[in-house]
This record gives sequence, C-alpha cells and structure tokens, in this order.
Amino acid sequence: MNHNYISTILVIWQTWGIGVAVALIVGSVSFLIYRSKLKAVLHSKGDLQQRVTEYTELLNYAQQNEQKAKEEAETAMHFKSLLLAKLSHEIRTL
Repeated sequence: MNHNYISTILVIWQTWGIGVAVALIVGSVSFLIYRSKLKAVLHSKGDLQQRVTEYTELLNYAQQNEQKAKEEAETAMHFKSLLLAKLSHEIRTL
C-alpha cells in the first residue's frame, strides 16, 4: 500500500509539474502578445496625437483665411454700393 501511495504522489507531481510548466509557457506567451499590442497602441496614440495637432493647425489656418476673405468681401460690397450709388446719381443728373 505504501508503494501504491508513492506512485500516486509521483503521478500527481508529474501532472502538476507539467501543468505548471504549461501555465508558465501560456502566461509568458500571453504577456509577450499583450506587451506587443500595448506598444502598437501607444505608437498609434502618438500618431493620432500628431494628426490631431496637424488638423488643428490646418483648421486654424482655414478659419483665419475665411475671416480675411469675409472682410475682403464686405469691403468689396461696400465699394460696390458706393460705385452703384455714384453711377445712379450720375445717370439721374444727366
């Protein structure tokens, strides 16, 4: 009976040892995959921040140009109105 008990313990130890080894391997591989994906995400985050900065600068530039164009259009409309008023006056006084 003592021999049977020892062989049972050896079988459990061997099975448990294999289980631990497999668990360590699976855990290590999972960690390496996670670390690789984390690096990719962090790299993407940096790229996205760069793009957001670039698009923000482009938007600001476009808004400044829009404001300038609006001011120029208002000035042109004002001078157009003055010109039409003078032409109208000239036509009436002929």
